Amino acid sequence: MRGCISKRASGTYSIVVELGRNAEGKRRQRSRGGFRTKKEAQEALNLLLGELQAGTYVKPREVRLADYLREWLDGASPNLSGKTTECYRWVIESYLIPALGHVLLPELRPLHIQRVYAEWLRPGEDGQPRSARATLRKRHFVLHRALRDAVRLQYIALSPADGVEVPRIAGLKKPIRVLSQEQTALLLQRAQGTRLHLPILVAVTSGLRRGELLALRWADVDFAAGALRVEQSVEETGQGLRFKPPKTAKGRRRVPLPALTVEALRRHRVEQDKQRLLLGPGYQSAPDLVFAGPDGRPWFPSNFERTWRTFKNKLPDELRIRFHDLRHTHASQLLAQGVHAKIVSERLGHASIGITLDTYSHLLPGLQEEAVKQLEASLVVAFAGVC
Repeated sequence: MRGCISKRASGTYSIVVELGRNAEGKRRQRSRGGFRTKKEAQEALNLLLGELQAGTYVKPREVRLADYLREWLDGASPNLSGKTTECYRWVIESYLIPALGHVLLPELRPLHIQRVYAEWLRPGEDGQPRSARATLRKRHFVLHRALRDAVRLQYIALSPADGVEVPRIAGLKKPIRVLSQEQTALLLQRAQGTRLHLPILVAVTSGLRRGELLALRWADVDFAAGALRVEQSVEETGQGLRFKPPKTAKGRRRVPLPALTVEALRRHRVEQDKQRLLLGPGYQSAPDLVFAGPDGRPWFPSNFERTWRTFKNKLPDELRIRFHDLRHTHASQLLAQGVHAKIVSERLGHASIGITLDTYSHLLPGLQEEAVKQLEASLVVAFAGVC
């Protein structure tokens, strides 16, 4: 096999590899173009020759990036949640296709992507970047995943997104806010008499996510054992509500509850049964949710969030946290009381204990000091035996 590099009138370079002749005597070639420099073209030529000789060459499919991205999302959506699919589609249709959709997939290069990213970060008329760095990284995640799958599906041999430098996000991740036991009690006191009191109590004593709370059914509550089971979650999309199983096997779990939470759930069920009798046929019994609306219908996450924000805005600053921070509060209080991280991880439904430790270890500044004390004590004993 022989290869050559040529410069086009546009100033870019192309490569051609001669593969000899076929049975009919016609020349067989492989070519690629659009390289910005001769050095870039030479590297691509060396790679192509190596792939051809090793038998790993994948013939690019002549398809526009726009067509591929839509085809890819249609194929990937069964493995994605409805909300994730909506977010991916919005990124693809609103940003990736307008900027890069016209480029043929085999001709897409890191430089094309890098130029688009630079344009998105260029200051607008107000002096601020047209896109935040965090937003750009989310768009890059979608493009990178799509192009990674293009390699797996043998559309292209290499992903051009691998050669792109993504801007770093300045600063540290926003710290998690948690409540002390006293603040938790004050929050519950302020919520007394509102629809949010029981969801707050269950969240802060079980660590359930908002979607898991709103999908909780009475069949999942075991009053005799004083526990509940997490069997599903709810998400809200443009198509409405969708009940779905947990992402991982660890997400489907049994969570024991304190007696005060069990008793509060008993009282809530009595009141809900009264409402069911009052409305009669007007009450929607299925799917028999714990946190349902007055007519038994599901409580939409968006409506729940609006209710929470209205309530939160009336609280003192130290209590103005996200509803999800009640989950963090539950975990941090357990760890502070000496509960093993493995137990906390199981209650939260984390896929591994590593996630729990990475998320919450910084909330317990005394852990490292305690570890050093234990290490020192063990070394003193060891050295005493030697000396």
